[in-house]
Amino acid sequence: WHLPHLFLHPDVELAAIIEPSKAPRSSTGEDLPGPEALASQYRCPVFASLDELLASDISLDGLLVATPHSTHAGIGITALGAGLHVLMEKPMTTDISEAFALFAAAVASDCAFLVNNTANYRTQCSRAQELVTTGKP
Repeated sequence: WHLPHLFLHPDVELAAIIEPSKAPRSSTGEDLPGPEALASQYRCPVFASLDELLASDISLDGLLVATPHSTHAGIGITALGAGLHVLMEKPMTTDISEAFALFAAAVASDCAFLVNNTANYRTQCSRAQELVTTGKP
């Protein structure tokens, strides 16, 4: 979802992609592009893990975290500890203690930490809010 938009944005340079699976599949079971296809399509290196990327000589400003929810805290804490700005997909974490740990890592760093919650601006969400606020079915 994010890669095509980021790739085409004139103010964004994709420095690297992390894809741990050689043969990724969507939650609905469809095949997704693997590391070689991603590297070719987006003209950047693909790494199997954040640790592998951080050990490379790739220069990064920030990281977009669009991974399974249960991985958000660990990835975010590692990225902030490495001095990277972080834009994280919602939810921030799946556990309140992880949320506090991630918040502490963000406060301790000199980096920006943002949670992407753009769904609020979708038409159906605005309509749902209107229905709840007015009490009309």
